[in-house]
Amino acid sequence: MDYKAIAILKALGKEELREFGKFVNSPYFVGNSSAARLYEELLKFHPEFSKEELTEEFLYCRVYPGMYFKKETVRKLFHALNSALEKFIAQKNFESKKFDFYDNLFDGYVRLNLHSLGEKCLDECNALLQESNALSSDYFLNGFKHSTNKASLFISSRPHSNGSAVNEMATALSERAHNLAGFFVKELSRSLDNLLSIDRNFDLRTERKRLDGLFDAVNMRELISYLKKECRNSTDAAMCEVYSSMYIAFIEFDNESHYKAYRKSIEKNTDLLSHNEARFHVLRLVRYCLLKCAGENRNAKFEQELFESINSS
Repeated sequence: MDYKAIAILKALGKEELREFGKFVNSPYFVGNSSAARLYEELLKFHPEFSKEELTEEFLYCRVYPGMYFKKETVRKLFHALNSALEKFIAQKNFESKKFDFYDNLFDGYVRLNLHSLGEKCLDECNALLQESNALSSDYFLNGFKHSTNKASLFISSRPHSNGSAVNEMATALSERAHNLAGFFVKELSRSLDNLLSIDRNFDLRTERKRLDGLFDAVNMRELISYLKKECRNSTDAAMCEVYSSMYIAFIEFDNESHYKAYRKSIEKNTDLLSHNEARFHVLRLVRYCLLKCAGENRNAKFEQELFESINSS
């Protein structure tokens, strides 16, 4: 049987299967007792689901004893189980992201005009941002969401004649723009770098032209230079320094001093980078060295650099 639900069940661990058993029996989340019975029967064949007796006819008879087999009913049953599994996975993923939980709860409270409770959600989000202030994929994105929510709350619930409230709203709007700019620099640089890494093997001229056009239109160097002057904290400064160094190292590839500057910027800011962020940049060093070691103009010096970079990753 080639059903997506079976592939998902194979991938779940014992604890997740136990939790899903409760989930699929919940009338709030699923409300389909037949899907729950199908899950209970399938669980008997976990983890391989490969025994000969595991057939659509067998499962149908177990879920609907005494009834004639209908293949279409089995398909609908597996569809219901698959929907339950997808809801379960999404719910588990959502629960693991505390910031997103309070961000969504804020939207719900504002929709209900419960602004004071919305403010408490903002406090929770702010505490989470302060608690995890290392540069990561979510650093600027979550900051953007948070400052957007702050500005939205001030606009909708505070009197605009109050000077203090207006200043808070202006600060939130300014932070929103700063986070958006930081996210733009970080992710656009990553997009170009990822594109360059596969450009050697595929014809990506159209995509390269689009990204190169964005870089030219924005003047990335000037934008990063401006953000450096407006850094709010050491994490902002780390992003500007590391991404500026990476950008220059690859754009001015022939100038090897830029490689040294890039490597130093990573080493200097290691404590301000998340594990995934640090690993990303170490792998960029590896790619730089590989490019230097390839082709007719092979640079022996970078073979040693490559060895050191691979070991550090």
